[in-house]
Amino acid sequence: MAGIRRSKGTAQTGKRPWAAADLRALFAPLDSRRILDVRDRALLLVGFAGAFRRSELVGLDVTDLEFNTAGLIVSIRRSRTDQEGQGRRVGIPWSWISTPPR
Repeated sequence: MAGIRRSKGTAQTGKRPWAAADLRALFAPLDSRRILDVRDRALLLVGFAGAFRRSELVGLDVTDLEFNTAGLIVSIRRSRTDQEGQGRRVGIPWSWISTPPR
């Protein structure tokens, strides 16, 4: 059956993409005084701005983040679409993160 589906083709059901309003709804219950909530908010923002998969986000380490004058560079070591395991670097400009440091 899988071979028939591949040769004939089937329509995939897509999901509605997230919007900024969806992020605001996720941030509403987070408390900016709790370190875990600050971490969660940062992960959600980086994931949204970089269009990362969940598996890519949970695989991040502090050493994978590089801040520079242009913004944030995130090194993804392994991804579902990276079959050869070469990794990739994704740039996120300061406008998505906050203002640049002085």
